[in-house]
Amino acid sequence: EAIWANDRTLVLRDGQRLVAVGGLDGGLDAENPERGFVAWEATLPEVPTKILAVPSNLQGRNGVLAFSTDMKQLFEVRAEPDQEPMVQSYEVADTSVFSGVNPNFLNFVGTGTESDCSPTNQDGCKILIDIFHPGAGEVVQLVVPAEAGAVLTKVRPILGGPNQTRSSLAINDAGHCLFTEGGSIKVYAPIMRANGMVLEPIDSPFNGAPAGGGLLVDRSTTNFDPVEHSVENGWFDLAGGDIEEVFCPSDVNRDGNVDFSDMLKVLGDWGCVQGCSGDANGDVLVNFEDVLAVLNHWGGC
Repeated sequence: EAIWANDRTLVLRDGQRLVAVGGLDGGLDAENPERGFVAWEATLPEVPTKILAVPSNLQGRNGVLAFSTDMKQLFEVRAEPDQEPMVQSYEVADTSVFSGVNPNFLNFVGTGTESDCSPTNQDGCKILIDIFHPGAGEVVQLVVPAEAGAVLTKVRPILGGPNQTRSSLAINDAGHCLFTEGGSIKVYAPIMRANGMVLEPIDSPFNGAPAGGGLLVDRSTTNFDPVEHSVENGWFDLAGGDIEEVFCPSDVNRDGNVDFSDMLKVLGDWGCVQGCSGDANGDVLVNFEDVLAVLNHWGGC
């Protein structure tokens, strides 16, 4: 398993061991001018079922979150410059919502914090993690404390209940939940009702846009820009509608498949920073993230 942390290190997991590798995205460390240097290493108390980066808007907490296989514990690895990484363990207060669920099929989305965080003020800085099981009728939100205490569990029902065609979840900065349902996108927003927080459908330019697999959402307020998402930038109007769709980004050669030819195109464009045909994840750069994007969508999106 491999993820990008917020300090642009690539964190690799092998069993309980985590190794962060720096210098892979063009940013080189002054003391380690060569690519591929080890930035830090840490050992978790047990083999996790999932790791994810601490959300990028938590400026004062850079590192990795890891879940135990029974979902009863969460480990946070904090990696600060010029310091040994620290591992903090948290107990999940209520794990009944995960009873009978295979953690390998869960969607984990780090969605931010309940309060403003900065490198100089972490008081009350709580990490929010949304967890969704394909087909489920709710999204479970975990609230990770700033320093110590239990991880709180909040269940947010999805209006309409379970849907077996609902297969993945992504969340934008506005807090809107984008699901794939029956091969297309449907957007929900958290609405406070008398019985608590509920996810209800809302109008969105992405409603109905084709989506056959996992979603990757750009961290903008609405994730929709009329200029960026224009025909000139590779977007196409759907017949008979105002919704727009884009080719699967990982299909960089636009032949309808994600395969070895796309990987070759990524490698051929390695290091490109603008106007890159090998940009498989839409972030303008061509680097290791694009390799992972192609591998994640191998065979199709």
